Amino acid sequence: MKTTHEIAHKHLADLESIVDGQQQAMAKHYKAAMESAVIASAYADESAKLRAFAQEIMEAWPEGGIDGGDLQDIATRHGLLTPKIMHSPCGDNCACYEVVGPDEFESGVECFIKTPLLTGE
Repeated sequence: MKTTHEIAHKHLADLESIVDGQQQAMAKHYKAAMESAVIASAYADESAKLRAFAQEIMEAWPEGGIDGGDLQDIATRHGLLTPKIMHSPCGDNCACYEVVGPDEFESGVECFIKTPLLTGE
């Protein structure tokens, strides 16, 4: 027959095991919540950038007046495009190559590359 001390010790060990399991579960939930918060923050940041871009574009509405250069500048300001010095065309559909000659690439041409915010990558 077990003594009261042995029974109490067994119950204490059982409780410690339960508490340990609960702490591990809480740690997993906390980690998942923190990861979700980081993702939500990134989406909120992207949403704010896209909203600011759209608002600036819409300032010209309904009269219009935004040309390609204006659009490029606005997109760069809001993180949809990023300037990069290129020494060769960036691909088959390189818009810069259509505007500048091949010899200009030798000294470097400022091209505007689509960012992940624009491409969704």
